Amino acid sequence: MRGMGTSGNVEYRCWPSYSQLGCVLSVHSAREAAYICNSHSQCNSFTLTGQKTWTGRLLASFRSSFSHLVPDGMSEVYVKKTKAPETSTL
Repeated sequence: MRGMGTSGNVEYRCWPSYSQLGCVLSVHSAREAAYICNSHSQCNSFTLTGQKTWTGRLLASFRSSFSHLVPDGMSEVYVKKTKAPETSTL
């Protein structure tokens, strides 16, 4: 979701993070961030804010949940798709 950020974030820690309070990693693209999010069982979403490292890589913030979306013209939020639980019929 372009132009959106998150509020009420539930962070988790990862290594090697740019933040001691959460999981902030440098990535080449949204595709690489999605691959990382899919490899972390606790990751449910990530945000690209447009911030870059000195080498030009994007910074992605990974989280396990958030309470709501907020307008932010500089950010893009990606939410992991989850499968709906199957219902059994007898």
